[in-house]
Amino acid sequence: MSVHYNLVSRRNLKNFMQKPNKNYNLHSLYDEARTLHTDYKKNKEKSLVAQIDFLKSILEKNNDFYDTQIYSKKSWWKKIFYFFGWVPKDESRLLSLNKSLKKQIQSLEKMKFSFDFLDKWVLSIVDEQIDSLVDSEKDIDRQLSNLSHRSLLSVTDVPDYLEGNASVTAYRDYVSDLNDYIRTLPEQSEIQLRLKRIAVQLKSCEEQEGRVLRHRTQTEYLIKNGRHQDVQTLNEQLHDEMTFEAIKKIDNLCPGESALFSHGFSSTQGGHATLFEVEKLEKDSSVFLFINTGYGVQKSYSWLTSIVDNVFGLDKSPAKKTSPIDIEELATGSLMPELLAPRITTAPDIKTGLQNMLQPLSELQRQGRLLDDDHQIKHQKMGSCSQSCIDAWFERQCKEAETIPFQIFRLKKTLSKIDLLLRNNTLNLIQREACRHMRVAVYVELRSLQARVNSLNENTRNILSNSLADLKRVREENSEAKEKAAKPVNFEDPDELERYCKIKTTQHLNSKFSSQEQLRIKNASRETVSVKTASRTFLLFGKKRKLSDEEIQENKLNKVLLAKQIMHASELSNRYSFLQQNLLQQSGLNEEETKRIDQLVAYQREKGAVPYYSLEF
Repeated sequence: MSVHYNLVSRRNLKNFMQKPNKNYNLHSLYDEARTLHTDYKKNKEKSLVAQIDFLKSILEKNNDFYDTQIYSKKSWWKKIFYFFGWVPKDESRLLSLNKSLKKQIQSLEKMKFSFDFLDKWVLSIVDEQIDSLVDSEKDIDRQLSNLSHRSLLSVTDVPDYLEGNASVTAYRDYVSDLNDYIRTLPEQSEIQLRLKRIAVQLKSCEEQEGRVLRHRTQTEYLIKNGRHQDVQTLNEQLHDEMTFEAIKKIDNLCPGESALFSHGFSSTQGGHATLFEVEKLEKDSSVFLFINTGYGVQKSYSWLTSIVDNVFGLDKSPAKKTSPIDIEELATGSLMPELLAPRITTAPDIKTGLQNMLQPLSELQRQGRLLDDDHQIKHQKMGSCSQSCIDAWFERQCKEAETIPFQIFRLKKTLSKIDLLLRNNTLNLIQREACRHMRVAVYVELRSLQARVNSLNENTRNILSNSLADLKRVREENSEAKEKAAKPVNFEDPDELERYCKIKTTQHLNSKFSSQEQLRIKNASRETVSVKTASRTFLLFGKKRKLSDEEIQENKLNKVLLAKQIMHASELSNRYSFLQQNLLQQSGLNEEETKRIDQLVAYQREKGAVPYYSLEF
């Protein structure tokens, strides 16, 4: 019997590897290693790579124990006996087991599909072509295609020669831009650390796509040579290997952590790229989140989304998520293999490829386990599936105040690349016109972002103003209750306000707040703090009632929460103001061009997209 992931054996192996060598003796180590090996053989994993990985781990542990706990403590003459093979019985048993493990590993290595010398020589040329495909700087048409996926995401009627892009290129460019942007952020800041984690996840998808792309070229080479049995073997090995690695990655996540996987399908007539994220929950279960911005997205609509789409027409729809799925079901079930197969095995046509991609989602939906997520995904306007999915996932990971600066950074980098390309004298008329259209599209996106920044800054200033008013009222109430004047603070002075808020937000660490109040302060969302001051009813003769001790304590807590909100709102407002100035200073447009961009922005706001032919000054 074989499975994609032997959960029990993998957990036992993990405990075996983590247990310190000093806790073992020769007898106990041998018994545990042998039991692990015997149990694993009864329920081996399908992937040869997984089997080799398991046996190598046992061998590594055995060798490490023997080297550090046995051999290193031998006297010189006992080492001579060891050299000639004269060792005690307990040592001999362990060394025999290690020898057996080595032979099995070598046997499994030989079973893996391998190319002969001529194949490798031919495929090395293919690899160079893949590198050329990924490295767009070597081909102007490919540069234009890459730039179109960075600039024309809100554009319709895009020419065919600008559509379509290798998924690995989309991931690579995004990771490169993200790493460049991360270097501009304060070291070890919260946003920098979060973006670094995001970059690592996107990098793993880039590696997955690169692996699939190379596999596809290998299978095409084999098909041209009529080696169809080898194609099937190669497909099965990669499928088993990637399934094992995906489930292992999920199993090794801690609760709250997530892993990202590229998804979609390939066919002889084209393909489509999506992605899915798996978040680990408590009690060994996980939730899958699927993001599809284009082809086939309507097939997974809930009945409510379908009704709304039929009545109003949608340019966005909810991402899809599953109810919790147990790790044991992932290890033994068909979900993960079915999710990964359509990307690895090329379908004969697009319709079959789409059916293969949607089949596991349809089954989850039939079982009532595929639900609408709260996050809305904007549908792509052109053939930019990988790029659009990455954007949609990224926006879900970060707050709007964090995504907009990166979008601006990326658009400006795109604009620089377009300007650099326009200075290339080898461009033909069509290529030069495409650059001009994309240049206008970038300015439209920048102006749209500027409008969003203006709106966000206005909302933030309103929050700041309301929070200040609440803070003044809370201080006034508590000073009345204590029958003494509050310490004067000039809240109109930004420096004095900042000092006051810093004191308040650090004061709670050593003040007399209860553990429950401390937790409330710690977990308070800095953007959605809602503070209710004590209700003040008026008695006869206009006398205000006296606050209770509980209300006074609540107001003390309110002051801390408001101080947190004020600090965050001030920080956001400063950031938005900087972005506003930055966008205005670097527009580089004359009055007539600015007017044209404003017209296109208004059209985009009304229609949701602008036609390609209209992107001109």
